[in-house]
Amino acid sequence: MYLATQVQDILVQAILDSGGREIAAFLVRLPDGSQDVWVVNNQSGNTNRVIVLPSEVRRIEREAHRCDARILAFIHSHPFDLKPSEEDWIGIAATEIPWLIVCYKGGSLQHQLFRLD
Repeated sequence: MYLATQVQDILVQAILDSGGREIAAFLVRLPDGSQDVWVVNNQSGNTNRVIVLPSEVRRIEREAHRCDARILAFIHSHPFDLKPSEEDWIGIAATEIPWLIVCYKGGSLQHQLFRLD
């Protein structure tokens, strides 16, 4: 999946600001066709786990509807690689939107899209 430069910049900054915790966000396409990232709170107390409250997901869905944006993917980061965990696969199977796992290492943002078809 193509990620606009500004999206990559937002993700890198969020990862750097996270203090080593996984980040959570949504990739959206705005009405003008551009991409944006809407970062959400990771409620997990575990550094290597991501939990997003259902109320936060509903807030993002409402905001997307309000501004006629389309949610393209749920994004979360991994500290070392792009391999989905067992919990990730459960989440991927339970949602209708693809998951984009990102990893920033060696000064480069890597990403891979996962979904069950």
